[in-house]
Amino acid sequence: MQSMRIPFTAALLFVAAIAIGCGGDSESDKVESVLRTYINHYIDSEPAEMYALLDSGSQELCPEERFVAFISAARDALGERDFEIVEIRNVVIDGDAASATVQSSVDGEPAEATENTLIREDGAWRLELPSIGC
Repeated sequence: MQSMRIPFTAALLFVAAIAIGCGGDSESDKVESVLRTYINHYIDSEPAEMYALLDSGSQELCPEERFVAFISAARDALGERDFEIVEIRNVVIDGDAASATVQSSVDGEPAEATENTLIREDGAWRLELPSIGC
């Protein structure tokens, strides 16, 4: 019986290793990825790509044309600056809602941390615009 236990244990460990390796990102990682992607689109002056990451409620309240104009005007007003994501922390997931804090820097100086809310729609995390967002 002892000799059967070793191959079975080895097989079980192999299956567990494959499952872990193929498990994909955690929900927390997915939330963080959406935030990083959204901010990187801002840094790269890609407001249409940012808009695609918004939840349907935000898109309903803020048509794409208006959003793109708002983001473009904000980027123009700031001029060429060096934006960097320093840290994403306090990721909290509650069902189909999530929140996270983004700490960034502008020209090497810490910027005010932003609180973000995300909504899971059709299995994908989408960013909710703050009430002043459009």
